[in-house]
Order: sequence, then structure tokens, then C-alpha cells
Amino acid sequence: MLKQPQHFAVLAVILLMLFGVLFAQRPAYAVPSQPHIFHGKATDADNNLIATGTLVEARIDNIHFAQSVDSATDTYTLTTNTHAAASGLNFGVSVNFQVCADDPSSSAKEGGLKNETITFYVGGVLATIIEIGDVTVSQSTYAFSSGESTKLHLRIPRLSATKAAAATSSDSVCKTVEAATATPTPTPTATSAPTGGGGVSAATATPTAAAGSLILLPTATPTQTPTPSASSIEAASVEEAAATIETATATSAAAILEEVTTTKAAAILEEVTTTKAAAILEEVTTTKAAAIIEKITTAKAAAILEEITTTKAASIVEEITTTKAAAIMEQV
Repeated sequence: MLKQPQHFAVLAVILLMLFGVLFAQRPAYAVPSQPHIFHGKATDADNNLIATGTLVEARIDNIHFAQSVDSATDTYTLTTNTHAAASGLNFGVSVNFQVCADDPSSSAKEGGLKNETITFYVGGVLATIIEIGDVTVSQSTYAFSSGESTKLHLRIPRLSATKAAAATSSDSVCKTVEAATATPTPTPTATSAPTGGGGVSAATATPTAAAGSLILLPTATPTQTPTPSASSIEAASVEEAAATIETATATSAAAILEEVTTTKAAAILEEVTTTKAAAILEEVTTTKAAAIIEKITTAKAAAILEEITTTKAASIVEEITTTKAAAIMEQV
């Protein structure tokens, strides 16, 4: 058994190597940028989940810049409502909740830029963020970060509380700029904007423009497989479960692995790609992630820890046994 100082030495070396891997693999900036994805729950002062179908807004400068993406139908809309509870969460799980990124190639404002302040509203009532990734906080805003996935607990006093001013209207929300090739047409046509969203619905807008000009098009979103239940994953064979988890979003997969047994979760992550496993463990609670890493083969565990953020890796290493940490260190 390693002594405590040796454990810290192992952790320090792992962190140094992880920093090197992360900076070496940092991707080049691309346009358009990725959205900031949120999921979690919206509750009232008594911690009751807010009713299904309630609009959850993510405003930057009072403009609602979020879209809801249904992977089952590959459709998206600015009507970002709460859904039926899934693993105790009621927004951003059954359908993705994405705060779109701004497209710097256009003069319009399509979404957020790094560190711009996002304020959340539930049913038109200003919400307070009381948890970030299951860590208790108390704050009114969150900073936009392209490509990030964040779990939040939003709280309002009650739906009947005093409403805030309505979101400012904008017809550029969640759209990117592309060169137009269409026949000249006077004006674009669209259905009415969703309540509280502001602007043209990303799902129904029909942009038109003169040839050679620029038009705004909805932000493309990759198709994803509908998320199965944790019980079906637990009952499925490891191969079947891994194949399903590989195609699910990291957020949805993490919610499932939180509920299945640690043994089953570890067996599944042994089968999925290292990149997918790392993305999932970023979303899983540290305690569950450490328990899974403890059961995964050392080689796979080392590969996964090299791909996740240093903060998460350090938290996981602190909770696993020193024997496992030392074994992983040898692999790294």
C-alpha cells in the first residue's frame, strides 16, 4: 500500500501529463462555433419540478438565444420547454437544450460569445442557479462557453411569481451565415415566433435573398439516437448496451450510467471508444466515475484519464485506491 505522500506524488505526475495531453490536443478555432449545452432541472421554492411544457429561456442581453433539438425527429425550435422528468431532470435530457454560439463572420448576433453572461428564466420568472454539476451555489448568471456541457439546477419561487419583462425580439437567433444562390425574392417568410423566444422559429423559417447576398440559415445539428431507459441498458447484453451508449449524447449516457450498477457501467465503458468514455465520465458524478474507473482495466482507465479535463481527473484519482492510482500511473 502506498503511503499518503506517494499518493500525492502519483496524482501530481498524472496531472502534469494530463495538462500536456490537453494542450497538445487543443483544437483550432472553427466557424461556426459549437453551442453551449445545458441540462438539469427547474424547480420551485419547495423543490418541486416545474410543470412539463414551461418555457425555459437562456437570455444574453435579454435575447433568448437557446434552441431545443429533438434527436428523434432531427428538428429544432426556439420553444425550449421543460419535459417529463428523466432521471429526476426536466430540461435538456429528452431533447437537447442548446445556447447557440455567435457567428463572427456576420454582423448579426446569432448567439453567445465566450464569457458572455447568460440569465435563465422559467415561465417568465427570473431563475436562480442553486447547483452547478451537483455542487451547491447561489448565482443569477452563467458564462457562455462554446462546446461546454453544463448541468444546472434552476429555482424560481413559483410559476405565479412576478414575471420579468419579455425577451427582446430578434430574427437572427441560432442562425448562421451562408452565401445565397436563390432567385431574388423581396422578403423572407416564416411562421410566428414561439412565445418568449423572440424572433423567427429556427425550425420553420424560410430564408430568401437576392443572389450574391448573405442569408441566415438555421444552425445545423447532428442527428442522435433516442435515449433508452437505464433499466433497458441494465438488462441488455454488454455489447448491445455499449452500441447504444456509443450513439447517445454524453449527457444522456451519463444519466443512464448513474443509475445502472457500477459493474455494468464499467463493462460498457470497456467496450465504447475512449473518447466517448471520457466524454461520459466528464458528466458523471465524481463518486460514480471513481467507482467505475476502479473496475475498468488499468489500460482503459489510463487512456480515459488522459482525455478528460485535469480537474475531473484529479477529483477521480483522489477517490480511487492508491493501488489503482499507481497502476494507472505506470500505464500513463
